[in-house]
Amino acid sequence: MPYRQVLQKCCLFENMSREEMETLLEHHSQVQTFPGDRILYSRSRLPEQIGIVLAGEVLVYKDSGQNVLLNKIGVGGFFGAAALFSANHKYVSVLKTAGECTILQIGIDDFRTMLEASPKLALNYIKFLSGRIEFLNLKIDAFTATDAAQKLSLYLYNSASEETKNLTELAKRLNMGRASLYRAVEELEKEGIIEKNGKKITVKNRELLKEKGRVQ
Repeated sequence: MPYRQVLQKCCLFENMSREEMETLLEHHSQVQTFPGDRILYSRSRLPEQIGIVLAGEVLVYKDSGQNVLLNKIGVGGFFGAAALFSANHKYVSVLKTAGECTILQIGIDDFRTMLEASPKLALNYIKFLSGRIEFLNLKIDAFTATDAAQKLSLYLYNSASEETKNLTELAKRLNMGRASLYRAVEELEKEGIIEKNGKKITVKNRELLKEKGRVQ
C-alpha cells in the first residue's frame, strides 16, 4: 500500500499492525490528489468523510470572512473526524489545500464499518474525541480568561507549535488588541516563561506557562 509509513503514524491506527491497517483500508478508502487553493470543507460544503493528509498541507481558516489562519494540517494529520457523526451537518471552519495535496478519504459508512470491525480503531477514535473535548475546554477557559496574560498563556499552552511568528495574527486569534497582547508578551517574557525574538515567540517553560494560564 502506498503511503503505508505515513498512515502508520496517524493516531487513528495506533497499536495496529501493518496487516490490520491495510485490511481495514483496502476496500473502505480512496486516494485523491487536489490542486492548490482547493476548498475541501466549508460551512456550505461538508463531505461526510475523514481525510488523512498523505502529501502536502491543508490550511484551516476561521469562517468569518477575515481569513484568519487557525491551524495547519501536515502529513499524517487528519480532518473531519470530530464532526463525522454530527447531526448538525455544518463545519465551522474553512479547509483548503496550501498546494498540491494528496488525501486518503474514508466515507462515513465505510468508517462505521471499520469501527465495527476493529476495537483498536474504535478505541483510538474515542481517544481522539476525548482529546478534542479537552482542547475545547481549554478554548473556553481562554475565552473566559480574566486578563490578557492568562488568555495568552492558555493559547500558547494549548498550541501544537512551540513557536508563534506573527503577533498581528495572534491578536486576531485571541480577539485582543495589539497593545494588550504586547503587554502580555512583555509580562510573560519578564517571568521567563517565553522568549520573544522579533515577531517570533518561543515557549521556554511549559510548567510556568501552565501555572500562568491556570490550566486545570
